Amino acid sequence: MNLYAVVGKPVLHSLSPLMHNAAFASLRLPARYVRVAADDAQAALRAADHLGLKGFNVTSPFKEDVARLVPYADSSVEYLQAANTIVHNGRGWEAFNTDPLGVVGALADAGCRLEGNAVVLGAGGAGRAAAHALDTWGVKVTLANRTLKRAQQAARRLGCPACALGSKELKAALEDARIIVNTTSTDGRVVAAQDLPRGAFVLEARYASRSQLAKDARARGCLVIDGRAWLLHQGEESFRAFAGRDAPRGRMDKALLAAAEPRGAHLALVGFMGVGKSTIGRLVAEKLKLRCLDTDQLVGQRAGMEVAQLLVKKGEKALRRHEAAVVDELPKKPQILACGGGLVTIPATRAALRARTKLAVWLWASPETALERMGDPSTRPLLGNRPLAMARSLLDARLGHYAEACDVVIDTEGRSAESVAEQIAGLWREA
Repeated sequence: MNLYAVVGKPVLHSLSPLMHNAAFASLRLPARYVRVAADDAQAALRAADHLGLKGFNVTSPFKEDVARLVPYADSSVEYLQAANTIVHNGRGWEAFNTDPLGVVGALADAGCRLEGNAVVLGAGGAGRAAAHALDTWGVKVTLANRTLKRAQQAARRLGCPACALGSKELKAALEDARIIVNTTSTDGRVVAAQDLPRGAFVLEARYASRSQLAKDARARGCLVIDGRAWLLHQGEESFRAFAGRDAPRGRMDKALLAAAEPRGAHLALVGFMGVGKSTIGRLVAEKLKLRCLDTDQLVGQRAGMEVAQLLVKKGEKALRRHEAAVVDELPKKPQILACGGGLVTIPATRAALRARTKLAVWLWASPETALERMGDPSTRPLLGNRPLAMARSLLDARLGHYAEACDVVIDTEGRSAESVAEQIAGLWREA
């Protein structure tokens, strides 16, 4: 099973897993795509190495930092000083930037001719990619940013004029703009409604187009293009870099437009035995003032014996039946749920867990680290008399199950349980 991911902060909002997993499934490729939570670009790269990712996408605010940290980069990354697609080339990580193709594809699909004047709002990695894409097609671009200095720095490299948000220069540039690209991170008003040119094409970098700019633009008769169009076209190019073959765009587009799956109220921790789900679960419960339930304890209560004893006496199938019953009987009130290592290996139980959770977090640790944390491996009957070899085999077999069950992955290697719990609490508040 090959693993791919998107990294960023925040990252729970990303729809990339939907379209890439739809593409992998359509082409019957043994791969899964997940979200990875990290506090900075260096942590994201460490997590990619620890998880053995074959490639990953980068979202805000890591695009510029990742571009500086990877050893290899194509010309687009060197020019834009930002990356959104990273692939392992056998020697190390190699960076690409497919955002310019995302911009051009989204505008073209909307019927927008790439000509005339444009204004790009925001001078970060996405803004620079948009400005570069439009300039390449001969569009005259003005780059605007909240901080004028940053806009000027980016504009000098791109060879276009720069101005500050709210300035008279921006107002003048908007007068005859056919294209406006909004890459700012705020939903608040960044351009006065009356300054928006009627009938322009407005491309949003973010999904759902809920910004005040999008609302004002629609009121002015502009065609607003949702960020999912940009995501789709850049994702199509990322998929080619990942899989080495053309992406099934129709399947990816359909996945992005599908209704969200119904979810429940709980926070579930999934992952291999010994990674620390129970310990971390109790710490998260304390931080969030919630109750922590341990499925192994609940199974023991149902079976009248501990899980290890149940495995020896009645076998793994009996354990999985009890786990399924435990998930079905979960209360409606939000709880923290520390799940047994194999609970998600049964498709029906995995689906039931997702239906009852608001957030499912996959805690990652290597087999070596898991064995170190669990202490005496003889208490784990599934590991037999060759614990490390069996742990590696079991984890490899379960990768796809954990990836399918989770909303986000957290790398726990070299970290304290307290720091991981704090990160999970933050994700819960974000969810």
